[in-house]
Amino acid sequence: MSGNVWQRCEEIHPEDPSKCVIRGGCFTFEASASRSASRQMIDNWYRSPTIGFRIAVAVRD
Repeated sequence: MSGNVWQRCEEIHPEDPSKCVIRGGCFTFEASASRSASRQMIDNWYRSPTIGFRIAVAVRD
């Protein structure tokens, strides 16, 4: 699922608490940045059409 848009993560960047982490790259970057291990930091307030988030739900037994 990587490569469409950067995935905004809940974690705060360890070097700067005012920044959040985005992972996975997007279609506007080169292929090497579209790996799930690719990580960048952005300002918490920053919004872009190339940044999204993934909704996940735990399934009960």
